[in-house]
Amino acid sequence: MSKKFFISLGAGHHQKPLIQAAKNLGFSVIGVDVNMEAVGLPLCDLVIQESILNYRKIYYKLLRLPVEGEFIGGFAASYGKALLSWAYLAERLSLPALSRTQTELLLNKALVRESLHKVDKKPDSFFQPKFMSPQSIISKQDVEDLGFPLILKGKQGTSKEQVFQLENYTELKIFLKKRNLSQKKLSPSNILLEEKIIGDEITVTGLVDNFQYQLLLITDKIIAAQPPFIELEHRYPSRYEHLKEEIIEIHQWIVDTFQIPLGPLVSEFKVVNDKLFFIELAPQIPGEYIGSFMIPAAIGYDFFTNLVLLFTGQDIQKPSQPKKKKKVRVQYWPQKVPIDSWEDWRLKANFARILNPNPSVPPKSNRDRFGVMGFIE
Repeated sequence: MSKKFFISLGAGHHQKPLIQAAKNLGFSVIGVDVNMEAVGLPLCDLVIQESILNYRKIYYKLLRLPVEGEFIGGFAASYGKALLSWAYLAERLSLPALSRTQTELLLNKALVRESLHKVDKKPDSFFQPKFMSPQSIISKQDVEDLGFPLILKGKQGTSKEQVFQLENYTELKIFLKKRNLSQKKLSPSNILLEEKIIGDEITVTGLVDNFQYQLLLITDKIIAAQPPFIELEHRYPSRYEHLKEEIIEIHQWIVDTFQIPLGPLVSEFKVVNDKLFFIELAPQIPGEYIGSFMIPAAIGYDFFTNLVLLFTGQDIQKPSQPKKKKKVRVQYWPQKVPIDSWEDWRLKANFARILNPNPSVPPKSNRDRFGVMGFIE
């Protein structure tokens, strides 16, 4: 009997739950990682040592594996360019996935904003901040129409990298100088300017199955007051559970607009007087331990098992919301804390992990956070 192989682009800490889920479903797993000490590799049946961004080399090596069987599915439990790598491989191997064109579009914050803005009929509860994606000279009047302070970010930034707040036009002119942009690894063509919306933040996690959106979890997000607005806490249940139907309607509209056939969908919104202001979305697994900890703890849903089912062409379990909601939260420590304080908190937590023993101060992105803990109350 020939084996069925599931491909995991990446085999690190955040990819391990996907690998384990595929193994539990009876698939043989091919793990791809440049780091031969990645924690998920011991679970894999076959290993390819390669950067997950080198999709052509990975494709070449996959075709030359000395085994009998078929590639049944796979995914990149990562973000950004890794998702583009997977889109390329899935197309070449005829596996269920978003196309490269769809993936490129959904990873570009400016293109997503512009595409949604152009749709004539929008859900009544859907709003966007005013925005502009300058291609050449930025006029003072156009920027002042956005209002200050404004947010400047990279079109394809992740993990709160390349997120800045500018207080006035003078600051903006200084920021946009060629030397400054070069130092911050930004190009004029890779900038999105948007109105700063003052309001609460929520993260919405769902799955798309055969063009149908399935809501999994709405969580409140607590962020730092200063840019790059790193994420400090995620809480369930959300104070905005009463907007569930509007949130589902918006996401189904997004799925229809972009013709998304399948996959995870994570989005962020600001909420002002029950109006939902769209900030961004990504066709990726949720970070911040939402998929591996919060979703199973809050609603009893095995996110990664269903993700494997989805990407191997099988029926997934429909999510259901419990009548009695547990309080679940993920809390981050942005700066290093004394070991005795860490240990005191760790004893109360359901999990704890030190992420960066020596984080930068002030933080430059979400990667500059000391540690994380999860709590079920």
